[in-house]
Amino acid sequence: MDLEALLRRLEGVVAARVRYQDGEPEAIHLLVEGDPGESVQQVQALLMTALGKAMPPGSITTSPAGDRKWQRQRWQLVQVYWLWEKGQHEVVVQVRDGGRIYEGKMPVTSTGKGWSVADATVQAVKAVLGRAFARLHLAHLEEIRVAGVPAVLVAVRTGLIQPQILFGIAEGDVGSGETVARSTLDALNRLDG
Repeated sequence: MDLEALLRRLEGVVAARVRYQDGEPEAIHLLVEGDPGESVQQVQALLMTALGKAMPPGSITTSPAGDRKWQRQRWQLVQVYWLWEKGQHEVVVQVRDGGRIYEGKMPVTSTGKGWSVADATVQAVKAVLGRAFARLHLAHLEEIRVAGVPAVLVAVRTGLIQPQILFGIAEGDVGSGETVARSTLDALNRLDG
C-alpha cells in the first residue's frame, strides 16, 4: 500500500511524507491547506481504517501549503565496497537518509557488477522505505554517451498499484560502482516528485 498516495487523497492535504521504522509508519508530516487539526484527525481515521493502527500524539505534524521546509533531503551515497565471503563476491552500498545510514547488499551475478551495484542501491533505499515499497526494483541499466561524455542511465520501476518508471543518470562509466550508485539514487530520489 502506498500510504503517502492515500494521505494525499484526503481533503486539505497537498502532500505527505511518511518516515518508516522497521517497515511501520513512525512519523507523518503533511503539507496542508485549511485546518491542520482536522487534517491530523483525518489521518488518524485513515490509519485506523487502513492499518488498524493509531499513531502516538506528536507523530503526525503539519505545515501550511506555502511552506517547503517539510520535504526530505535527497538520499545520499555514503560508499560502495566489495566483499569476498565464503567464495562469493558481493557489493555493499551505503545510503544516508537524514542522520541514519542504510545498507543494501547483493551478490555479483552474471548480469555484472554494475547491475549488482544498482540492485544493492535499490535494496538500501527499500530498507529506508519499508514494506510499502517492497516491489521497487531495477528495470534497466545502460552505459550511454551524452554530448560525447560517458554516463550511466538507470530505470527503476516502483511496482506500486499504479507503477512508475523513474530515470536517473550520472556521469561516468558502468565500471565505476559509485557512478552506478549515484545514477540509481538519482532515479530513486524522483520518488519525491
